[in-house]
Amino acid sequence: MPHLQKFGFFGRSDRYHTRLEETSDLPKPVFVTAASHAFYRHSLAVVSDVQRLFPDHRILYYDLGLDVVKEVHAVRRMCNVEYRRFPFESYPSYVSDLKQYRWKCLLIAVTVVVAMLDEDSSAYKYFPTVIENLKSTKAQMFDAALMLVVRTKEVVEDILSW
Repeated sequence: MPHLQKFGFFGRSDRYHTRLEETSDLPKPVFVTAASHAFYRHSLAVVSDVQRLFPDHRILYYDLGLDVVKEVHAVRRMCNVEYRRFPFESYPSYVSDLKQYRWKCLLIAVTVVVAMLDEDSSAYKYFPTVIENLKSTKAQMFDAALMLVVRTKEVVEDILSW
């Protein structure tokens, strides 16, 4: 929890999104993916699909342990892809154990902060989601290939702090 507090999410109700508004002036969403060497080939398929389906959208690609010589160089050359190395050194050593997925909520928090700095914060106002649907058994996450995270009070206080 102390590692998440530095992102300033807690105790700021003005940062939560609680209702939907129809608006056509929101900028394009940014896609985010992350991979280590073990999942590099899978991540290429994700990037390829996003580039094919959303050719004008940005993709943030977080390096969780790629091969520096070949894989990092290849990611840096991809169109509309911004390479970022995940800052494991900023967190306790257990965060770098990828199989524990402790890095995931930190990556989400880092990405939200990056997105708010890169864009007008109003760009992230309202994404359509129903919290009760996300809590249902139908919403179980069997694969972490795609995740839509909406900055609501519940996400910040119940998921990020988890």
